[in-house]
Amino acid sequence: MEKSKMVLERFREKVVMTVEELTCLRDWSTVTVRRRLKKWGAHTSYNHNGRYYVLPDVPRFDHHGLWTYEGIRFSKHGTLTRSAVQLVESSEAGMSASELSNLLGYEMHPVLSRLTGSGALRRERYSGRNIYYSTRPRKFTAQNKARGARGPVAADVLSGEAAIMLLVEKIKSPDADVRELAAHVRNLGIRVEVEAASEFLRRYGLQKKT
Repeated sequence: MEKSKMVLERFREKVVMTVEELTCLRDWSTVTVRRRLKKWGAHTSYNHNGRYYVLPDVPRFDHHGLWTYEGIRFSKHGTLTRSAVQLVESSEAGMSASELSNLLGYEMHPVLSRLTGSGALRRERYSGRNIYYSTRPRKFTAQNKARGARGPVAADVLSGEAAIMLLVEKIKSPDADVRELAAHVRNLGIRVEVEAASEFLRRYGLQKKT
């Protein structure tokens, strides 16, 4: 009991920890640590390959159920895919890949392709971009109607800072595609939409040929 109490106190002090770090606190095996984490109801990060954990009463989740600590991201919904589905399901008018990427801090295009392929989400074109909706018929109808009521979506425009950093990343990684470039820029803390980045590169003849 004392060992467990000490580990919990240290865990709270550190805020987030890995399994490896927890095993070093006391002579616990990896199996024991994972069993304790499950018993404590710890949340697993959905980025950094799920390496980080946090005790359930520590995060202050926002209204989307998301929380970030020093670049480590957690969701009360669990994994990245579950979080994406939940965000779409709870949205009023569906969500674009860019909207989800900005919220989750993760390049979502590949993830969304898998989710639509498995039938977890529905994808429809609207105003020149893909919008992701609930697969439930009534919910989809309501979301699609709400999306239509918003009118045409204005094209995304890069900020000056985003444009400069996109060019820097393009020079550093000339063979990278637009999604990879946008992800690199976003990792620098600069907001950039994939659609806007694609249009910018295409306008100046810098789009990767496929």
